[in-house]
Amino acid sequence: MADELTKAENNAHLLLADWVLPIASDPIPDGAVLVVQGRIARVGRRREVHPPNGAAVTHLGACALMPALVNCHTHLEYAALPACGDGLPFHQWIANLYLRSQRVPPDRRAEAARSEARRMVMGGVTAVGDCGPEGFAADAMREAQLGGVAFQEVFGIDEREDLEGHMADLRRRVDLCRRSGVRPGVSPHSPYTAGPALLRLVDEYARAEELPVAIHVAESKGEIDRLMGWERVYSLARGRYAIWRPPRTTPIRYLRDLGLLKPGVVCVHCVRVDDEEIDMLAEAGVGVALCPRSNALHGNGLPRIRELMDAGVAVGFGTDGACSVGRADLLEEARFALAAERARVGSADAISSRQVLEAVTLGSARVLGLDGEVGSIEPGKAADLVALQLPGPAVTAEEVFGVVLLGSRGVRMTMRAGRVVWDAAPTGREAELDVGT
Repeated sequence: MADELTKAENNAHLLLADWVLPIASDPIPDGAVLVVQGRIARVGRRREVHPPNGAAVTHLGACALMPALVNCHTHLEYAALPACGDGLPFHQWIANLYLRSQRVPPDRRAEAARSEARRMVMGGVTAVGDCGPEGFAADAMREAQLGGVAFQEVFGIDEREDLEGHMADLRRRVDLCRRSGVRPGVSPHSPYTAGPALLRLVDEYARAEELPVAIHVAESKGEIDRLMGWERVYSLARGRYAIWRPPRTTPIRYLRDLGLLKPGVVCVHCVRVDDEEIDMLAEAGVGVALCPRSNALHGNGLPRIRELMDAGVAVGFGTDGACSVGRADLLEEARFALAAERARVGSADAISSRQVLEAVTLGSARVLGLDGEVGSIEPGKAADLVALQLPGPAVTAEEVFGVVLLGSRGVRMTMRAGRVVWDAAPTGREAELDVGT
């Protein structure tokens, strides 16, 4: 390592902070992280980490330096419609969003996506799991230097729909995403908007192309009612009620029966799940992306965070789209998740601040299959880091996670692969660095 550091000294950067939270290990007071050629080289106490000659040194002061946040579920392509249709019944809201989005000029939608991606970087996020039906979110991610996965959504519930046409368009968008340099994925939207034939076609394509899959599932009571055959299903693509055969089972069991619960699949929401279904998710090795603020605002309930974590399910947090929550702020999502889960369970120890911070970093990275690269501060991983301003220097090891999550004063700096992509000057003057260049 010494020879490597000597060769790379011109690309070395030492970051010093009152606290370093590696996430995969215990917090480090008076900590230091050495970055070489965009990767973590060393992490430890300041007195233990010695930079090579010529290294840049940044004194962050009263900050907690931790892995950058990973937003494992969002919708950049709907950013032009914040809080669209707030208060509408959920399935009416979905139809309203689909129709409203078609009326927004494409250039305005694309610019809104770019602005939203930049705001996420300013909020400490360096990777996302985005789901969208048109494909332009990948360009927004690339311009903002956001990593992650751009899941290409596909719809088709009606037995009369042109599934080959849908698949051809999906393949086109995946190819465009690859050419833009962003990792693609595929997303049959949900069990009530993508029929079994389309689900099987997407699964076959994903396996052949080694693509990750995301699907909204078990989000609402209305979804269960539709799969049980108690409510009619509306085809967004055709603009009319669909002809289809409901499976007459719950969403998670339906996906299991189709062979779609397996590693590489991200199950989004999972609000309406019973104990047996939680065990199914754990045994299948799927990732679960939770969006409790969106679930609450839509009146769909709250996810069973503690039970999912206790079962060993890979759990991460996403903001969902600004169309649902108004502000796609992952730190705000994390704070809400902590409070909502404690309220749901009725106990202050239902979930800890440390567990929530792990879920928005390493947990979300694991859900997206990115945990080998990001999500924790460990030698060899990419230097995706965020510095959060602390309210004061008097923080103990026992309370640092709570202070960081609930009391931090905002993002001081965001780093992506060793490059500072956002820096808020200590005077309060905010300066954007490198984003979009």
